[in-house]
Amino acid sequence: MTEPPRPERFEQRDLTEAAFRDVDLSRARFEDVRFDGATIIDASATSAELRDIDCSRARLTDAKAQQVEIVDVDFTDARIEDCTFERASLRDVSFAGASLSDVSLAGAKLEDVDGRGLTLTDANLAGAELEDVDLSSVSLRGCTITGLTIDGVRIDELLARAVTPASEEG
Repeated sequence: MTEPPRPERFEQRDLTEAAFRDVDLSRARFEDVRFDGATIIDASATSAELRDIDCSRARLTDAKAQQVEIVDVDFTDARIEDCTFERASLRDVSFAGASLSDVSLAGAKLEDVDGRGLTLTDANLAGAELEDVDLSSVSLRGCTITGLTIDGVRIDELLARAVTPASEEG
């Protein structure tokens, strides 16, 4: 009986402006890697782990990163399209100025995230949990937010509070 291949490990690498197409990085471990300005198309990274990664200005298209753990990753000014981060765990992540289009974060947990100036278009946030997330100047267009919670409060409750006139509050 042969053993399954060991997951790839990428540590202390500079992959600035690199281009990846049609790659399977499932179960891979990335630590202290620069993907600044990189282009990644048609990639799979299911159950991968990313720590201390610079993905600023990166372009991700058609990537599947389900059940991935993302810690201390910088997606500042990144363009992410047609990607899946379902049931992912994201902590200490920056999406400042990033653009996410046709992205699924369904069931994902996001904690301590800088989302200032983030643009989300046609994103699926169903069942996602956001804790300590800065949503200043965020733009949401055509997004699914059913079951989304922000700091432990369901989005439907937050919206109901926002539209309740002060005179009706007890």
